[in-house]
This record gives sequence, structure tokens and C-alpha cells, in this order.
Amino acid sequence: MPMEPVGCRGFIGDYNTGIQWGQGKGRLLDAGKETVLKTSDNRIAIRHVFEARILIRFARGEQKFSAQGWARDLSESGLAAFVAERLELGEVVTLQLPLGEIGKETIAAKVSRKLGTQYGFQFTALSAKQRRAIQTVLKVQKEIPYHPVKN
Repeated sequence: MPMEPVGCRGFIGDYNTGIQWGQGKGRLLDAGKETVLKTSDNRIAIRHVFEARILIRFARGEQKFSAQGWARDLSESGLAAFVAERLELGEVVTLQLPLGEIGKETIAAKVSRKLGTQYGFQFTALSAKQRRAIQTVLKVQKEIPYHPVKN
């Protein structure tokens, strides 16, 4: 089974092969419960504090499911949330989240990180309108400092 980097705060590259682009040098580590890519300081996007209830929709086979979640941070590339329902790494989901004046927006994503009930979601298809709405929301939210993991 190929190892896929997840929870990659500074990963810029191919998530299927683990080949990294950009300035940082990374290596895949298997930390037991979580597989992570340790990199230098080249994060995909700056994270911001964002607390909101979200709805996660996903399908397994012919069955459709939904789960409630609590978003904790948001960036232009994804979000982190607590979710009581069990999700699988790589699982394709749609997220419904409040984005200020435009109201609730539905965004395609995949599960990119899992640690207990903490999940990371990477956006897979943002419209220009959604990206602008996220940027507007982020302008008024506190930035979360990034502290790279020492290799």
C-alpha cells in the first residue's frame, strides 16, 4: 500500500507520490496513527482561526451519509475540524460551511489528515466566488503562527 502524505502543513507537491516541489525538503514518516510529511517552512497557505459548525457529506458505496463538525481553522487550501463520525483518509467529501455574507457554501474536499476526532480537509475544487469569500473571511480572522517541525 503506497504511503500518502497527510497533514502536510508545508507540502507543495504530488500527494500521490510524495514528490515535493518548492524550497523545503521533506521526508515521509510513519508515526503510527498518523502519517506526516515533515518539511521546512513552505506551508501551502496561511491558517486562520475560524470556528463554525460545518456539515460534512460523503458516500460509501450506494449509501450517503452526513456528519456535523466543528471547524477550528481555515485557509485558502482547506480547513481543520473536529468530527465525531469516522472518516477515512483520502475520502471525498463535500463541506457546507458559513462564509460571511454569501451564507453557507458547499465545497468539494478530501480528508487529508486524521488524528482521533481531528480531521484535516483539503479543498479540491474552489470556484472564484468561493475563493474570494474565503479570502474576505480570512482578512478579519487572526492568523495562526506556523512553527515548523524540526527535522
